[in-house]
Amino acid sequence: GKKMLKPGRWHATFDSDGKIIGFNKILKLIILG
Repeated sequence: GKKMLKPGRWHATFDSDGKIIGFNKILKLIILG
């Protein structure tokens, strides 16, 4: 069978990265605004 990482871990990591990236984008818009 295929070895897959636990969905919970994947989702948590992806969600955290997404929030950090989104925050950085907003911060740049405010600074450059």
